[in-house]
Amino acid sequence: MEIKKTTVKKRASKKTTSKRKPATKKKTNTEVNYGGRPPMFKNPEDMQKMIDDYFIESKVPTITGLALHLGFESRQSFYDYEEKERFAYTVKRARLKIENQWEIKLATEEIRATGPIFALKNFGWIDKVETNVNHTGSVGIIDSVIMEPATEQNKNQSKK
Repeated sequence: MEIKKTTVKKRASKKTTSKRKPATKKKTNTEVNYGGRPPMFKNPEDMQKMIDDYFIESKVPTITGLALHLGFESRQSFYDYEEKERFAYTVKRARLKIENQWEIKLATEEIRATGPIFALKNFGWIDKVETNVNHTGSVGIIDSVIMEPATEQNKNQSKK
């Protein structure tokens, strides 16, 4: 008589937990990916190369054009990279370069400056009108009436 050896495998029991941990992936510095779309750029150097290419290719650089060139679907996605510490300098410098181009256009355009003015307002520039009123002579106040020094014209008007 032959004896057969049989092996019984135990099934691994599944552990069930009531709390689910969020998907986190530790990144360099303090950046953490909580899921969603992965970052477009892993480091500022890669982003800077594409920014440099854009400024070489573009005749009229704009924020929207740069965002599209970098592969973003909106300007806001480009601005969000400015909030990331590693990319802040790169994004700020690119924005400053575009602002500089519009400033140059404003200084050199002789016929239509409305386009550059509008673009610069979007960069935070404002129209500022300063009025400087200088008065020479003395002013006297009597019963809340402002009195000015008499002139020949004032004298003639008061006689009429």
